[in-house]
Amino acid sequence: MLKLRLNYQGQTIGFDLTEPEHRIGRDAQWADITVPENDPLWASVSGHQATLRQEGDTYRIFDGEFDEQTQTWSGSTNGLFIDRKRVSLTEGYHLVHGGDRLTIGQNPLNCITLAFATSDTQLQKGKNARLHIDLSQRPDQVTLGREAGDCDVALNSPLVSRVHATIERVGVDTYQLTDNNSTNGTLISDAQHKQPQLLRASHRLKNGDVIQIGSTVLTYRDAILEELFNDQDSLRIDARNILCFATTQPGLAQWFGAKLKPEKQLVKCPKIEIEPGITAFIGPSGAGKSTSMKSLLGLLPRKQGVVRINDRPVHGRYNLAQASIGYVPQADILEESLTIEQSLTYTARLRLPPDTKPQEIRDRIQTIALPSVDLKGREQDFIRQLSGGEKKRVSIAAALLTNSQGIFLDEPTSALDPGLEKEIFKVLRQLADQGKTVVVVTHSPFIAERSDQVALITWGGNLDIVATPEEVKAKYGVTEIEEIYTELHQQRKIVA
Repeated sequence: MLKLRLNYQGQTIGFDLTEPEHRIGRDAQWADITVPENDPLWASVSGHQATLRQEGDTYRIFDGEFDEQTQTWSGSTNGLFIDRKRVSLTEGYHLVHGGDRLTIGQNPLNCITLAFATSDTQLQKGKNARLHIDLSQRPDQVTLGREAGDCDVALNSPLVSRVHATIERVGVDTYQLTDNNSTNGTLISDAQHKQPQLLRASHRLKNGDVIQIGSTVLTYRDAILEELFNDQDSLRIDARNILCFATTQPGLAQWFGAKLKPEKQLVKCPKIEIEPGITAFIGPSGAGKSTSMKSLLGLLPRKQGVVRINDRPVHGRYNLAQASIGYVPQADILEESLTIEQSLTYTARLRLPPDTKPQEIRDRIQTIALPSVDLKGREQDFIRQLSGGEKKRVSIAAALLTNSQGIFLDEPTSALDPGLEKEIFKVLRQLADQGKTVVVVTHSPFIAERSDQVALITWGGNLDIVATPEEVKAKYGVTEIEEIYTELHQQRKIVA
């Protein structure tokens, strides 16, 4: 028998699944698995949130309800997500393994977890189990950091300092959080300041507070810390109404009365959602593909709009998102006289906290970086001995040293022949199949045709369409991706 547990910041409701169909929602007239209808704690659950239909000895879950009249599924307000990817309205999600975890919404302030398992033990200790820390059962002072031997609660992320933060009891069921001068800081969100703020002084914890240490996100309620996300989770990017302009400064001509030229539009992106898989940014030369990607990373100032990574806002600063993202520039910045291992070691010393031990760095290179790009056993090769494709793989390995779940690449195959291009794409596909989110700026039809979705950027940084390669080709009435470039140039000539 399959069990379901709904969890909101430590508050849980459990159900046994025994019927051919179950419905989850606030509307007791429609749903048999219900949450308290007027309780604000469960407000993220829609009236008609999800439907479970039995398949063999397990279930398939669908977002929303089925409309018999139109024979279609209508999704819920906040959506149903598995590994940051929204559950398909038509296919649903097959609950194959005990330990499956889905979420209603993604905002750490109000998202709700749906955990499925075959036993209560699996719910508590399954492969997807999260940290659940009852501070009332702990000493008056609890330390959080990178390794269990150095602190009370281990957060296994390379961007967490050895003893990163401390939670201290300061009264009956009252606790205070302090950052221990960590390298990457501690972020706190509360009901008053929903945007994450860097913790600069001790903070008295309140119900609903969200704490981010490295890539680990925890919520606090009634002396309980509950883990929501960590660096093993997939990454999702949502951008809305992004607008970027080139900044113009007054020059000598303006002193003599000349008018400033109007600001040049660099990026206009009304909406884009990037999920685990490969997303290719394509478009004519000079249209703004790389600039659009940089605007999502926070490397480019935005005049308006918001970018959210795993529903956490990126406030125009890349370092706030570095726990989740690796960036590979177009030009490889590799010192030719170093070996692969030496090059990655120096990169690790720049990106990881200064208290990271040499053995930790060696372990990350050997177990994460090199195997991910098929370079295991080549660590003593000199950079100067490598082919162009191998050098690019070293650059990708450097971006993976922090176990990044998102990899952004700018023209990774621009100087490579078709054979090496296929070699690099094989690496990107392997990363995507591991659940990583790969975003690649490219002119390569080979990569675009084989990506999961394509974002077509036209002149002025205008996002024209985000869809599958087949849907993009259908819009322009072509059979090959490269034909789109011809269509765009012809349209530009007509307008001119």
